[in-house]
Amino acid sequence: VEREELSGKKIRNIFLPKKSIIGGILRGDECLIPKGDTELKLGDKLLVFTTWDEIEKVEKSFR
Repeated sequence: VEREELSGKKIRNIFLPKKSIIGGILRGDECLIPKGDTELKLGDKLLVFTTWDEIEKVEKSFR
């Protein structure tokens, strides 16, 4: 996550294409399985499952 405006936002309030889901978050040395109320933080690395045609949209959402 590189966009400051996403820091502190809950997963359920983040726009993702319909065919996408956040399956994991790497935060420092910690690995999280996110839920809807999980808040994003700057520097989080996300594991996103999506289709080939949605990859660019997903990348733009977090950069």
